[in-house]
Amino acid sequence: MSMNHSNKWKASDEGGLCWVSDPAQAYVEARVKSVRKGFIKAGASDGREFDIDLELPLKPPSRTQKEPPRRVLPRLVLREPNGVENMDNLEVLHEASILENIERRFRMDLIYTNTGPILIAMNPFKWLPIYGEDVISRFHGKPYGSMPPHVFQEAEDAFVQLQKYRKNQAIVICGESGAGKTETTKLMLYYLAVVSKRTAEREARRMSTRSNASTEGGDTPTIAERMVNSNPLLEAYGNAKTLRNDNSSRFGKFTRFDFGMGSAIINGGHIENLLLEKVRVVEQGEGERNYHIFYQLCEAAKKGQVPKSTFLTGDAASHEYTKGPSAVASIDDFEEYKAMVGALEALAVKPAERELIFHVTSAVYFLGDLDFADAQDGDASVVSTDDVLKTVATLLQVRDSSKLGKALTIRVREVPGGEKVVSNNKTSEARHLRDALAKAVYARLFDWLGCRANT
Repeated sequence: MSMNHSNKWKASDEGGLCWVSDPAQAYVEARVKSVRKGFIKAGASDGREFDIDLELPLKPPSRTQKEPPRRVLPRLVLREPNGVENMDNLEVLHEASILENIERRFRMDLIYTNTGPILIAMNPFKWLPIYGEDVISRFHGKPYGSMPPHVFQEAEDAFVQLQKYRKNQAIVICGESGAGKTETTKLMLYYLAVVSKRTAEREARRMSTRSNASTEGGDTPTIAERMVNSNPLLEAYGNAKTLRNDNSSRFGKFTRFDFGMGSAIINGGHIENLLLEKVRVVEQGEGERNYHIFYQLCEAAKKGQVPKSTFLTGDAASHEYTKGPSAVASIDDFEEYKAMVGALEALAVKPAERELIFHVTSAVYFLGDLDFADAQDGDASVVSTDDVLKTVATLLQVRDSSKLGKALTIRVREVPGGEKVVSNNKTSEARHLRDALAKAVYARLFDWLGCRANT
């Protein structure tokens, strides 16, 4: 029997329970009605009947098949009312039994389930009260497997293995869009930051007891806490609403905590951002948004919370790069703005530096409104929105806005020998170059913010 189909059925199985694959529900409960050579007849609990060719699912797919062939698996009644915590303990382990167990636990807000050393997490799309510091205390110091499945148990295991074997530990978090990767990552980093700080405080108290020294200054944020607190900043610039997820990360991230040799204290770390979806800056799918930061700044501008030097007015829907849906029911952009500013403060970014960050962000925002028209003298283009050009130039600290306009409408190429060839850009080429500039500036800013989070 494979994980998704069994062709080993006998006449003695008639009347027994089974699962039948279904395009809409993955699997439906059924009962075996008859078994004859190579075929099984099953009746589903919803009244449907299926005649299943037991060998067809094992054959290569045919171009003439309109839909995948039905598959069938044995079914045993799941006796545990809360399902099983570790699916290695299921009486029969296959696709259908795994899904049944996870679904039963999910409906009871038991979103974590183990399968061996792997933790399966189901996104409940709501906040559950299972992540407080009291919960951290229950998991810290407990042997692996002695507590119910939880993201903190996995973080604790990595922490313990690091201390025990003095070898690097890696936690891989994967899943499709909307699975909860971003939140899971934050929870694990939060756990490690808290237990590391507690360990440091215990060591400090132990040393102070020996030397009678003061242990004041414990309220100063640790390196790990600063890295955790930077999350709202990177989410503002790297996350966006998609059709499947209101807070989808549009970049990859590798986060590393460095522990002192022979110590449980985090003394360094690094956040590496990978593969930002730059095209989203200039173009979004229907029903999707640009990056959160643009809407956060607009909401803050409505309340007078951003410098007037950014030229922001708060009307995101009227601008080219943010003309899609501006409001999302599950997101309070102004509250997220305040969290983002808090992240900047946690990273010791000064107000003047923050203003420059907002200037560059606003420049990208307004670049979408920069447009061009055909020039009178042939195959060339000119800037048709001079006011926008001046705004962008001011935000980017380009003293002569005409030079920025020429850089977008005139192309200079250097040919072999050092000679420069100057040609005019068509209107479509100038717009394409404008979009390329917006993507490049935003990507550079995002990379710089990542570096800033590491200082």
